[in-house]
Amino acid sequence: MAVIHAEGKQAVKNKMIKENPCEGIEFPEDNTKVKDSFTMAEQKRFIDALDGEQYKALFLSYLYTGARLGELPALTWKDVDFENQFIDINKKSIVVHDYYAEEGKKARNEVQNYCKSKSSVRKIYITKKLLEILKEHQVQQKELYQATGKKWTENELVYPTSVGAILHPRNIQRIFERIRNNAGISHGTLHTLRHTYATRCFEADVDIKIISQQLGHKTVKITYDTYIHVIQAKAVEEVEKLDELERIA
Repeated sequence: MAVIHAEGKQAVKNKMIKENPCEGIEFPEDNTKVKDSFTMAEQKRFIDALDGEQYKALFLSYLYTGARLGELPALTWKDVDFENQFIDINKKSIVVHDYYAEEGKKARNEVQNYCKSKSSVRKIYITKKLLEILKEHQVQQKELYQATGKKWTENELVYPTSVGAILHPRNIQRIFERIRNNAGISHGTLHTLRHTYATRCFEADVDIKIISQQLGHKTVKITYDTYIHVIQAKAVEEVEKLDELERIA
């Protein structure tokens, strides 16, 4: 825009046009905000605070996959591939509002068999650590179903409520905030776990194309623009390695 403005100014000066059409146009403010994420110390405190929590596996899954809020509540066991080490994101849970329904039933949680965008439908490859967490979680769920006389199938939700229903996003947020506070962390929403996952990936030198695919971004540019602050910090860290070479020499 600055280039066009300068060219318009020059055109007026050269008497090619009477007025600069760009004159008076205000540039939009840079609304880019640094994405909130946990430090490694905060991440450890958050994980420690999950001990004994009913939804421990759910929050560890958010932390270790970078999945969006509505993606994990809709996950069923047939979407988890233990052999090839990935979870298949192909649907999401949404809150549907029915303003004509009777009071108390105006909002319901249901599974939507498509995702935010084409790029949101993806396989998120997971670490061996999360793989073991999910295997243990499945065993516990099977034992619970057996104890209550309910038949377990791969169509069961991975992270259901105590009555087998879909977790409501508001409840997930509420539980997260309680656990976060118990961990002594004063900032962050559930989305912070997504940004924390991405930040750890960059810190571990995971290729940006892979990070973009894991997060379900439409383009690598979105990933780059979203996490430019992390990339810049990593660049400074990498360049400082030159000092180490000089010290060795």
